[in-house]
Amino acid sequence: LPKRAVALYPERSRRAPIHGGHSIHFVTQRQVAGGLTTESRTLDTFTRLRRLYALFLIMQMWHSVHMSRTIILASTSPRRRELLERACVKFTVESPQVEEDMSQKVSPQQLVKNLAFAKASAVAARHKDAIVIGADTVVALGNKRWSKPESEKEARMMLRTLSGKQHEIWTGFCILDTKIKKRVLKAVRATLQMRKLTSAEIEGYIKTGEPMDGAGGYKIQGAGGFLADFISGDYSSVLGLPLSDVLAALQKFGIRR
Repeated sequence: LPKRAVALYPERSRRAPIHGGHSIHFVTQRQVAGGLTTESRTLDTFTRLRRLYALFLIMQMWHSVHMSRTIILASTSPRRRELLERACVKFTVESPQVEEDMSQKVSPQQLVKNLAFAKASAVAARHKDAIVIGADTVVALGNKRWSKPESEKEARMMLRTLSGKQHEIWTGFCILDTKIKKRVLKAVRATLQMRKLTSAEIEGYIKTGEPMDGAGGYKIQGAGGFLADFISGDYSSVLGLPLSDVLAALQKFGIRR
């Protein structure tokens, strides 16, 4: 309707659906010379279904455009793989085969970002059209930064040092789009207060073999759950991948779950 007609007759500028049987009858009014006239048209069931099917095809096309990208997790960590699977993200796994350089003279925050970028870059170099996710987790206490222990002796040292103390857990992640050369790089911090552990508890936990597969010599989601008094921050980040941040970042690459 012309603006004047809408202004003078706002109630007449609306389309009024009238339901009846297996069709929808629309009554509309528009301004013509000498006043208003009424027009009507009927959408039968077949027409409505055809339009719904067309809308469905458009949605399917949109979905395929945004979900057909290859997503690769540049990590063999079972925890990171499980977290992405729980979020219903379709991906494959490749080992980055990168040696973690823990000797870098940078902050824990920058260290995990550097390591995550190195892992993602190593895998991205093998693919021309993929979205690659790399991640790394480090436990920090004072000037100490630890990844996984290399021996039971080192695990014992880590647990004794962390016993009864609050420490930081930094997880960095990097997402690289090898097609458009876009990246997201971020580090997420959480803190954990560890119980005061006895020597017997430390030795018993080391015998489980679990300390060898966790940054700082423990895995909070496994038998090491008894170690923590409390955790502050993103729990999934403590497990090795800040899931909410990663999913939000994937949306920037057009990935929808």
